[in-house]
Amino acid sequence: MAVIVSALLFLFWKSEFSQALIDLYNQYSFVETSRIIDYSDLVVFVFLPVPYYIINNINQLDFIKVNQINPLAILIPSFAVLIATSPPASYYYNRSDANLTCYNCSIKVNYTQAEIINKLKMQDIVIDSIKPLEKSRLSKNQEVNFYKLNQLIIERDTLKDLEFTMRTFQSGKTKIYFKGMHIADKVTDRKLEKTLREYYKKLLFNDIKSRMKK
Repeated sequence: MAVIVSALLFLFWKSEFSQALIDLYNQYSFVETSRIIDYSDLVVFVFLPVPYYIINNINQLDFIKVNQINPLAILIPSFAVLIATSPPASYYYNRSDANLTCYNCSIKVNYTQAEIINKLKMQDIVIDSIKPLEKSRLSKNQEVNFYKLNQLIIERDTLKDLEFTMRTFQSGKTKIYFKGMHIADKVTDRKLEKTLREYYKKLLFNDIKSRMKK
């Protein structure tokens, strides 16, 4: 029975039907999780006869017995291993190849992505690259796209190769993640890097708020 239950739970986890549970977990957890719907992973079922054999012949296999152990000591690590097979959704929103990155630097606005893009176009700002997040990694009723601007001038600063993600919820609100940008000089001092990150994050988000009001 334990082997059958394990197989059913794994099948549920790898299917689209587990998305509601994942969304509920991510609402209250400090560490988000996600999973890729990939039914080829079900090939592991061919190994289930091994635990089935062990369970049914445990009395003859004294050398692998573990006595007097709390079941939670097995259940909790097993659950952690299961949900750790894929990185959290925030990993995909923040991933960047820029030489100045900003992890979990975000702002939320009361507009959809289409409305934001239209407002930027009206101010002569055209996105140079748009790439959607794979549907298998999307939470229900969300739209996530990756954007890139080759150049954005804010006051006296010129931001180059600006990368950001926009994540729109069912409510119509959009969370904008500033992922990173290219700076001319390589920064090796951690303190200076942090100062630059905070400076450009504040500069960009203040500019976004200003542009959304126009």
